[in-house]
Amino acid sequence: MSEHLTKICSLCKESKEIHNFGIRKASPDGRHYYCFECRRKKDKTYYSANPEKFREIKKQEYLKNPEKFKERRKKYTFLNKEESLARLKQWALDNPERAREGRLKAGRKYSSNNPHKVAAKSSRRRAKKKIAIPSWDINNDQAKIDENNMFLLASKLSELTGNQWSVDHMCPITGKTKKGSIHVVCGLHTIANFDLLLKAQNSSKNSFSWPSMWDYNSESEIKELIKLLEHAS
Repeated sequence: MSEHLTKICSLCKESKEIHNFGIRKASPDGRHYYCFECRRKKDKTYYSANPEKFREIKKQEYLKNPEKFKERRKKYTFLNKEESLARLKQWALDNPERAREGRLKAGRKYSSNNPHKVAAKSSRRRAKKKIAIPSWDINNDQAKIDENNMFLLASKLSELTGNQWSVDHMCPITGKTKKGSIHVVCGLHTIANFDLLLKAQNSSKNSFSWPSMWDYNSESEIKELIKLLEHAS
């Protein structure tokens, strides 16, 4: 029934339905004296005349409840994606230095929170340049997920053992010709060619041969890895 009630705005003197007035607990009827439209005009006029004071008021409100403002901004951005994107682009054009600092800060934060994804992306980019990613994996989302998981496991192993682990190509993707021989190899950047190695082992191996995974890790080491991975999960 309340939605059909009316109230006269104290500013424009028009009679409007009650839902056009904001909540104000101190008022006898629980609604604001001014309608939403008049309040917006009044706030806009006040803001134009007192920009510094208005910004300070908003700043104090934000400091009291930052999560509320962040949630409101997030919701507004979601509902007004095109407008928000256009405004952000214009701000970046007007403030190039601050925009650059913001991008760098966001990049560092993402890298810090997702080191395995950054490592996987970097590895994939290098491999793509070398045309080592097979055609069936270039746009394969599952291949990217598997690759991310491999780098995540290497990160977990490093944390658990205290030693640095890395993801290695069992068959090197960039083969070299060993002086005095014809040992040339060229593997693919795909999950079937990935192996987990201690960083020291990875740095010491060369690109002249195509060893199997069992050459890198003894059976006892493989069992130890399986135990660590079970604990990590």
